[in-house]
Amino acid sequence: MGIQTIKNERALQIKFSQFTLVFVFIPHQPEVVLLEGDTVLASTKNESNFTFPTGRTVTEDLLKKIPFRKEWIQSIATYATLWMRAQDEQALGLRKQAIAKHLEHQRKSFQKKIKSLRAESEQNELEPDWNYYGSLLQIHFHSQPKAIKDEGHFYYELMDFEKDEKILVPVDSKLNLKQQLERYFHLAKRNKTRTFETSTRIAALEEKLTHTLKAQTRLTEATEISALLALEKELRLVEQSFSHSIKEQKKLVHFSGKQYQSEEGLTILSGKNLNENLELTFKIAKGNDIWLHVKGRPGSHTIILLPPGKSASLETLLDAAHACILHSGGKDWGKTEVDYTFRKHVKKVKNQTEVIYTHNKTLMVTLDPARMKRLFQ
Repeated sequence: MGIQTIKNERALQIKFSQFTLVFVFIPHQPEVVLLEGDTVLASTKNESNFTFPTGRTVTEDLLKKIPFRKEWIQSIATYATLWMRAQDEQALGLRKQAIAKHLEHQRKSFQKKIKSLRAESEQNELEPDWNYYGSLLQIHFHSQPKAIKDEGHFYYELMDFEKDEKILVPVDSKLNLKQQLERYFHLAKRNKTRTFETSTRIAALEEKLTHTLKAQTRLTEATEISALLALEKELRLVEQSFSHSIKEQKKLVHFSGKQYQSEEGLTILSGKNLNENLELTFKIAKGNDIWLHVKGRPGSHTIILLPPGKSASLETLLDAAHACILHSGGKDWGKTEVDYTFRKHVKKVKNQTEVIYTHNKTLMVTLDPARMKRLFQ
């Protein structure tokens, strides 16, 4: 029947034929009251009495200081349009805050991991040149050099004919000459592998960091909800927030291997080397996640991350099998057998880097170009 405001107060009356609905937006706890005449029928404060706020007298000088937007009261249609626009702006702001928080966490995580790996790389560079020691010992192997002790440490004193100087080569007193030679080359190979894998992981993380920094720039420039939706889809924020806890998302951020998404929205992870395989299988995967490996060959560990109570379809298994074959170097193998089982059935062989698994089933897979194109996109 009518709408009335109380002068200079944030209070509103909506009148019906026999009822009055009153909204009082001050003080800090708003109140809504339904009246029939002077009788309180309902109140958000559960009070039986209600007193209308009295209007305030505001001086002309104070009125001039109060912001007033005439366009808000031109018509109901104008008000509705402006209100919806304000709601959209608020929603846009909240959504940008959520994405910004996610990207900032990613940036810090990548930078922290890169810093740690660079320190590890510098440590590798400080190791002795084991290959040089092995080559030097090979030259003098026939002369059966004897170890000498100096300040509690054992050394071979070997002549480097190119440098024309004697070199002290560290010795393990428990090993014979042949074992010592093998150990030098083993340590050289190990250090080379570590250096290569560390540099590979750094490069992968730097690529992800660059992608994150670009996404932060795009987020700053985004002014439309469509741009945010595209960014969310690219970052897979919707799927991750649905299927993975915060703790699991942190693990995914640190993982330097490959990440894919199946058509039904499940995350597929593949290791590209020994360290990534072990990290993926024994640190990231849970017991009921699905673990895949090419049958009878060394290669990639691949995991399908499953939310509680969810299983993987055949299509997702085939997606994961494609990733597993490709990262095992099987692009040209043709028809290939891929075993899969639950992660809880995979065990690490003691004192070795190999694993054994049970309760497995086998897929016979021939790589499908169309599937690979969709998966990698």
